[in-house]
Amino acid sequence: MPKPISKATVVVTGTNLHFAQPGEYSIDYLPSGNVKIQVDGGHSYVMSAAEYASITSFSFADGASLGGPVAVNGVSFTEAGPGGPFEVSPNLDSLIGEMISTHGIEYTAEHLLINGSAADTFKVLWDYLDDAYVAGNNYYNLPLNETFARLGLEYAEYLEAGGEPLTFITAKYTSDSNSNGIPQREQSMHDNLLGNITTAAIEDRFSGALEAELLALAPDEYQDRPYYDGNEPRVGGAIHDAIRAFDYDHGWDRPDYIDRSYNGLIDPLARDAAAPNSMYYGNGNPVDDWNLVRHEGAQVELGLKVKHRGGDEYAEASIGPDGIAHYNVAAGPQAGSPNRAEWNFDFAATDYSPDTDFTYVVELDIDPSAGENFVTIYSSDAPLDTDLGNGSTFQNSFNVAFVDTDPATPGTQHYGFGPAEFNVRISAYEGSELVLTHEVIVHVGA
Repeated sequence: MPKPISKATVVVTGTNLHFAQPGEYSIDYLPSGNVKIQVDGGHSYVMSAAEYASITSFSFADGASLGGPVAVNGVSFTEAGPGGPFEVSPNLDSLIGEMISTHGIEYTAEHLLINGSAADTFKVLWDYLDDAYVAGNNYYNLPLNETFARLGLEYAEYLEAGGEPLTFITAKYTSDSNSNGIPQREQSMHDNLLGNITTAAIEDRFSGALEAELLALAPDEYQDRPYYDGNEPRVGGAIHDAIRAFDYDHGWDRPDYIDRSYNGLIDPLARDAAAPNSMYYGNGNPVDDWNLVRHEGAQVELGLKVKHRGGDEYAEASIGPDGIAHYNVAAGPQAGSPNRAEWNFDFAATDYSPDTDFTYVVELDIDPSAGENFVTIYSSDAPLDTDLGNGSTFQNSFNVAFVDTDPATPGTQHYGFGPAEFNVRISAYEGSELVLTHEVIVHVGA
């Protein structure tokens, strides 16, 4: 039998909570963990935390609706991935549908609080709308698209107020089907939400007064931010680069800022304009087969190459779980040059940002054993100016013959080119902040 509660304010039947009396309800979590449900500031009922946790659905009598504040705790999320789409538990569709239909998405976003977190509120609202979108293949469903766009506007407002971006939350996922290790689609909730308030999306889905209204509400820079759908062909492409630079400039973290290549072409800005297939530090130093790390948000590239002195690069012997490449190089001096090691390392730091200046530092571990003792070999000393928009580059080639392996002892203690292990590291700084670092490990005589 249904269980009447406090003059039939609400009725619990199994796992369903029925709002039985006409009026506007609020739900409030108390410090004790119990839940207070109240209608029009009058009749109320306090449910135990355990009783409320058992509720999985909501229903409403005629004239009953949820207003606010509405606080719901204990909500969990499953991100989109190989196991399926993004999911919310428990099912809050009845509660959310009632709030949106009665008050609109803006009111709901501002008066619903999930797990005490505005970020979790956006996750729940996005999931509710996306379920409807997917269920009906509703690309041109005008009311649904409008609600999605207005949720995007609320999300932009949240970000501008300092809210944590949903860049680490996977909303859309399609598994790798061509065995290259890259999912066919992997899109964050952040990119999906902001994609709904771009000029292209608004102009495609709306017209007339509504289109004009939404364009007027969307901040210009958000309208201009490209839509990144996370589909594999766009990974690492121009649109991906543009949204990463946009997000970095806004101070938002992302899991996909870094691109890595173990046999890549150096950035065009690092190539000698007078000899495009050569580096600036000398002809005969080709622009290919570099071990590269790029921060596509900060727009800076760090390159290292381990090579035969005066010759070709060494291939990577192995790559550690941290992404650091290990190289096995020959011990002893270079043939015909007894005062030089057989191998060199080359470095190149290149900025392609239009508005950031970087300082670069190159360090070498001078301890020939497995231990580490880093010293600075090169430094740009001051930020290299990039304000003209044409970037800057910092590069050279180095041989360990020039290293004093014990600077604390008078004189120069040269390394004798025998079996050894050296770490080489190059880093980019913006002011005092480390932006990006790149490291290789060289095993001599291995």
